[in-house]
Amino acid sequence: MERLEERRPAVRVAVDLQASYGAVGISARYPARVFEISASGLRLRTSEPLQPGLINIAFDLDGRNRHTRIELRVIARVVRILREEPPSFEYALRLVDDEFVGKMRQAVLMVSLGL
Repeated sequence: MERLEERRPAVRVAVDLQASYGAVGISARYPARVFEISASGLRLRTSEPLQPGLINIAFDLDGRNRHTRIELRVIARVVRILREEPPSFEYALRLVDDEFVGKMRQAVLMVSLGL
């Protein structure tokens, strides 16, 4: 039997977090949910289609104690549309800056360890 090679650049972790998003440089924010995170990106579900360009996403990751709570604000670009039918839209987003990759790596570790 042939073994399939994992092509993903980073381990993915399932989550279900409230989030807000908006276009970079625009103050308007819209509600969303983050359903998966990795050190290189995330999966976002929205009630409105995303416009092309960079997306600013904010969400809180709460652990069992206050010492592990972190607020994440990242900038990402849509790399894949997973669902584009109302009432919800789902996107795979890739982080665009090494600073954000470090923050997401910390978040993935927290979720993986159950902190």
